[in-house]
Amino acid sequence: MTSDFRYPLTQRLPLESLIGLTAGFTVAPFVAMVDKAIIQSSAGQSTLLNSLATSGKLLAFKPLSFLKTPEALWLWFVYASTYATANSVDAFCKQSGIPHEMPKLLIVFGVNMSASIAKDRALVRIYGSVKGAAVPLPSYCYWGIRDCFTVTFAFIAPSRITSYLVNTFSFEKNKTEAAVTFSCPILL
Repeated sequence: MTSDFRYPLTQRLPLESLIGLTAGFTVAPFVAMVDKAIIQSSAGQSTLLNSLATSGKLLAFKPLSFLKTPEALWLWFVYASTYATANSVDAFCKQSGIPHEMPKLLIVFGVNMSASIAKDRALVRIYGSVKGAAVPLPSYCYWGIRDCFTVTFAFIAPSRITSYLVNTFSFEKNKTEAAVTFSCPILL
């Protein structure tokens, strides 16, 4: 996310969205392979490792074909919309001088959960064992809990942890922020 307030929001928001699209594009292929493997393994269509190997080979040797798969496109949609929203809410809040944690949590959670549930539902219908079957209600609950933790650890916790480390241990802010921002989602 950029932090230059010299530019009005009308110029910053498209940039924040572009950064979100780019971040989504870099993450989506790898998460797509894992999501597909979990669904296929659960449906008994493939083992986890075989599915990962098949997707990995396609990504390595035919990247454009892989990037056109439903799982890659859905994951790009989820991550791009989530990151673009997080960046835009953060920019708006900072520019407006209001605390960003609660608006970011609520808005990003709403976007991420909606996009993730749409993705999960679509992929289960494509790769699940029973085509067109209804997705059970507990699945939506689990996905919602997953998304709440994801949004908290990816977009809220890093700023709080960075502040704590900088204030308590006098760590250098930029390096600490980069390390924490990278580490929090992985630690989840």
